[in-house]
Amino acid sequence: MKKFIPASLLCCGLFFSQCKKEELVKAYYTVAENSADAPSYSITYTSDKSGASTIAGSSEENWNSGSLLMEHGQFISLTVECTEPVYDFTLKIFTGGNLAAIEHFSNPARTKTISVKIED
Repeated sequence: MKKFIPASLLCCGLFFSQCKKEELVKAYYTVAENSADAPSYSITYTSDKSGASTIAGSSEENWNSGSLLMEHGQFISLTVECTEPVYDFTLKIFTGGNLAAIEHFSNPARTKTISVKIED
């Protein structure tokens, strides 16, 4: 009986160590405002995991969301809205350290959205 308990614990340990653990992917959003003016704009970034977060009235030249941990298969998006007369933006989404989406927009467009699905 004494030999059975350590053997069964070893078997259980081996079984659970083989279970696949879902790896999280680091993602982040950036917005670069490239015009000579400093227009005010709104940023909304969303994911299946956290819902929507909005930064209203930003006038930063470069904005970064910071690192977010996402699961494979999740959908994420970034929307920028600006109504100022002169503006020029570059929107980017990075996943796993790689550029996953990029979009440039300037007036007269008022809103631009980019999105990606975190791939396996």
